[in-house]
Amino acid sequence: MAKELVVSETLTDEMIQIGKQITEKLDDAGISPKAAFWFFSVDGDTWKLIFASPLVRTEGPRKVYMKVREAIAGLPEDLPVPALKNITLVNDHDHLVSLLKKGIKTGSGLSDIRFSRSTIDGTYIEDALVYRLN
Repeated sequence: MAKELVVSETLTDEMIQIGKQITEKLDDAGISPKAAFWFFSVDGDTWKLIFASPLVRTEGPRKVYMKVREAIAGLPEDLPVPALKNITLVNDHDHLVSLLKKGIKTGSGLSDIRFSRSTIDGTYIEDALVYRLN
């Protein structure tokens, strides 16, 4: 059983690395999210690891969550991973994803782009770390 990653108000190096590793695992599992990023929710005062995939729209979130669980289970057991409550799956047409795409483009590879205290189309983004937006 994997250790649970503590997700706090501060985005840690550990959170950044595990988010990237989970994204790579999802790619290997054939999910290949169109968007992958950590997003700071001011309302909840916490970080969420968000993945956007057309599979959420076509297969439904429950099936995709199961695939995410399987991908995470394939990570080394000594790696701390976020609880599923800290992972959000959305379809690739999600409003937040579309909004971020207006300000950031990464292509299909993986990046580490920090986007903080900025506004896109009148929407304030407190903080985000983007691995992929394509």
